[in-house]
Amino acid sequence: MCGRKTLTKGKIEIIEQLSIAEWDDNPPYHPSYNIAPTNFNPVLILDGIRRIKMMRWGLIPDWAEDDSSLPIMINARIETVMSKPSFAQLVDHNRCLAIADGYYEWCKIGGHKQPYYIHHPDRRLLLLAGLWNRYQPPNTSIPIFTYTILTKAALPEINSFIHGCRP
Repeated sequence: MCGRKTLTKGKIEIIEQLSIAEWDDNPPYHPSYNIAPTNFNPVLILDGIRRIKMMRWGLIPDWAEDDSSLPIMINARIETVMSKPSFAQLVDHNRCLAIADGYYEWCKIGGHKQPYYIHHPDRRLLLLAGLWNRYQPPNTSIPIFTYTILTKAALPEINSFIHGCRP
């Protein structure tokens, strides 16, 4: 599961690498080595053009009473996404790609956890499959755009590393 990620490339570099036609910079984008759940970061939406929208990491479904009434849905397992009401309705029309250049996995060694940085060997962008939603909070006219990352079992080389380092 992805719980922390990075996006250290600048806006111009992202636009050039992904051939972005439009970038909605509200709130403004800032590169970061530590993107946590509930942080806003760029998400690629393909709706006729390649559009970047700044979204909050942690999906809020339409039926939520407010943005604090649910656990933060930062990840959705690909194996069960169609059976979960929060995600199933988004699969056909609200797909996105969360942009990162790496993410962290933690390895338990003794009594503490050691973070390991997973990234492309050539430091290329990683595009993470996701689902997004436009949530309209009560008592405000300003919507919140949120997303979740689709996850699956780790690749064998990552899985064996993570499980192999646990005593």
